[in-house]
Order: sequence, then C-alpha cells, then structure tokens
Amino acid sequence: MFCAAIAHGQSLAATRAVPVGASVVARPQRLPIHKLIPWFIIGFVVFALLRSLGLLPQALLAPLAFVTTIFTVLSMAALGLGVDLRVLSRVGGRATLVVTLSLLLLLGVSIALIRGLGVV
Repeated sequence: MFCAAIAHGQSLAATRAVPVGASVVARPQRLPIHKLIPWFIIGFVVFALLRSLGLLPQALLAPLAFVTTIFTVLSMAALGLGVDLRVLSRVGGRATLVVTLSLLLLLGVSIALIRGLGVV
C-alpha cells in the first residue's frame, strides 16, 4: 500500500512537471479530481469507511465477500494475461532470478505471517 502511495505521488508530480522546451513561467494545467484518483480507490475508501462505521448490514457482508473474491480473481487473471512472454524472454536471466527470488521471499513472509498470526 505504501508503494502505491509513492507511485501515485510520483505520477502526480510528473503531471505537474514542465515539459522540455516549455516556458518555465507556464502554469501547469489543473487536472480534475476524477483523473487524479482512480475510481476503484474511491470505492475502496467508501466501503472501508462504511464497514468501519458499521453501516453495512450483516446480511450484506457475505455476498460482498463473495463479490470481492470474484473481483480479486479477475484482477489477478488480468495481470497474468497482460504479461508479454516475448518481452519477458528478452529480459535476461539476472532479472528473472531477481524477480523469482523476490516472489519466493514474499511467499515466505506471507506463510510466516499466516502461521504466526494463526490465520489458518
């Protein structure tokens, strides 16, 4: 989540940067709020607030959990389908090794947290 906040901040800074060759006095255009913040972030915040304040009925929580699972599966599939294997094959062995090791580290930390917190 922290990395997403940093990336979002950097993208905002990039939209406000003065293009090469432009006058330094030129004022950057203001972007409307709906272009600065993705719709799913707004939805996430709204539902987190509703849930935290106890405004969602108990009967709605199970169906929402199911919908959340479906959306998570769809988003993971979209990420996987967006991978171009030709580009991936040109990256090289070193980059592939680093990515593989980072994924194994992430897996190890996840399993340790699950067992340590007694989730499963």
